[in-house]
Amino acid sequence: MRNNLRSRLVGAALLAFMFSLAGCGQKGPLYLPEEPQQQPQPTDEPEQPATEPATGQ
Repeated sequence: MRNNLRSRLVGAALLAFMFSLAGCGQKGPLYLPEEPQQQPQPTDEPEQPATEPATGQ
C-alpha cells in the first residue's frame, strides 16, 4: 500500500514538472509589443491644384 502511494506521488510530481516545462508556449525572450504608428487622417476638403489656373491672356 505504501509503495502504491509513493508511485502516485512520483507520477503526480512528474506530471506537474512536465506542465511547468511547457509554460505558456512563448519561445524566446519576452518583449513589449510596439505601438502601431499613427497614420494621417484623411481630410474632407478637396486638394488644391499645384498650378494656378489659366487666366486667358
